[in-house]
Amino acid sequence: MKGIELPTNTIIVLVMGLFVLILVSVWLVNGFKPLDDTRVESVLNEGCKKLAFDNSQKPESIIAGDMNGDGKQDTLLDACRLYTKDMSLDSGKCINVCVKKFPGLISAPTE
Repeated sequence: MKGIELPTNTIIVLVMGLFVLILVSVWLVNGFKPLDDTRVESVLNEGCKKLAFDNSQKPESIIAGDMNGDGKQDTLLDACRLYTKDMSLDSGKCINVCVKKFPGLISAPTE
């Protein structure tokens, strides 16, 4: 009695299927933004909308939302700093971040 023989086509299809499965898994793991980045961007967007509504406010006084789940509301300036990964970012540069994200909705600061 012979052992079970698999046709060459079946082996090729199985190898290709495994390859596609691995590619999809890698894409799912690396293709999406981490939850923290998504939360920071969401708070930044909310703060930029508030800035667009009332551009007389400063980013450090605009309460935008809770970015880190600590129950404490963070400011637009906090969100800008985390979004750009620049902890020394000032208010003017934060406004510029909003201007770049929402061109035409928010006017650039005049200096």
